[in-house]
Amino acid sequence: MLLEKLIATCNGRCIPIRNFSIEELMRANNNYDNCQSLGWYKGSLEGRIVFIRVFPGREVWTGFVIHYLVISARMSAHNNVLRSIGCCLDTRPPTLVYKFVANGTLAD
Repeated sequence: MLLEKLIATCNGRCIPIRNFSIEELMRANNNYDNCQSLGWYKGSLEGRIVFIRVFPGREVWTGFVIHYLVISARMSAHNNVLRSIGCCLDTRPPTLVYKFVANGTLAD
């Protein structure tokens, strides 16, 4: 479903989305120990600090999360949008991975 939505919305433009394993994400943030906010975790993947977004564990979220990932991937070149790095498709719904925002958020 993710691939179909990316192809349909990106007009043939390549948008790389990395697929992380559950084990990689669990190692990245010490088994989801570093909660920053409800569903947001800070971790370290491949030598860089990231945010990991976990949605409530219900299958009904899957379509929403995939749509959210596609929109996020399309907007990731914009300076004021949280840049998506990848996701974990092994979880239901998928877990999303974003670049860490060192200077805070727009709300700050």
